[in-house]
Amino acid sequence: MKFPKICHQIYFDFGKELSNEHKELILHTRNYASENDYEYKLWDLNEAIMFIKEHYPYFYNFFEKKTEFQIVKCDFFRYLIIYHFGGIYVDLDFLLINPFENMFLENADQNFPMHKSNNVPVNDKSILNIVLFEEWYKSAHTDNETLQKDGKGSLHNGCLLSLAKQPFWMRLCASLVMNIDNVKSNDDVWNLSATRKLRDEYMKTSIDENIAHCPYHVVCPFICQKKNQSEYIACKSTKDIPLDLNESNWKFFPLDEIKRLGIKKFSESIGVCVYLKAGSFWINN
Repeated sequence: MKFPKICHQIYFDFGKELSNEHKELILHTRNYASENDYEYKLWDLNEAIMFIKEHYPYFYNFFEKKTEFQIVKCDFFRYLIIYHFGGIYVDLDFLLINPFENMFLENADQNFPMHKSNNVPVNDKSILNIVLFEEWYKSAHTDNETLQKDGKGSLHNGCLLSLAKQPFWMRLCASLVMNIDNVKSNDDVWNLSATRKLRDEYMKTSIDENIAHCPYHVVCPFICQKKNQSEYIACKSTKDIPLDLNESNWKFFPLDEIKRLGIKKFSESIGVCVYLKAGSFWINN
């Protein structure tokens, strides 16, 4: 794999403490990095400020700006470090299972297919500079039928894989700086800095930038539970198609459920985005 072997995570203490589940997942990610010969870096707020002062001082005023939705600074900084260093960024609520290198092995397309924003399959993965990941079933909405159905789309900004110095990330940083005053609700976070913004920027990119996305199950397998019933479908591979949202509820696997099933049950995934009891850091309650 040509991507830098460094794994980044971020924890900015904005009044929400790490739960025991968070701590368990961070330890797992550290061990994962060590076992797969990755450098590991967990960034705190002071380190982020020092890094920006040294390398990107023109962003310092933005980063110090007071805002009700502090999560946008986490979004901004993840884009900045993946631009500067490249490698892997993963949120604290991810359980990494298989090496990212597995996506690039010969005959890996069955488990880890990749498509460009025009929905054309990527046959030569060696050309890729950035790999993104769907958050839900067909959440990239690269096909017009799905997009016309609900008009929304998302790519997970909690898991990113990139070479360093890719202009895509700097465009996201610049856009966030320009729009910070327009972030006034949770929906604005989604649209202007988080998963919807990532998808929309991806759809604007030139094919020549060699960016592609993977289907949801590669890092975001989830539970599809029929409404008012306890039975659920475990959507963990390209073969698993969830029920329509009108008929069911979709949610990520809780950590206890992943442990009960066993990691081997997610063999077609690189990682799992975990549903945590403590809830999401990005929702401003």
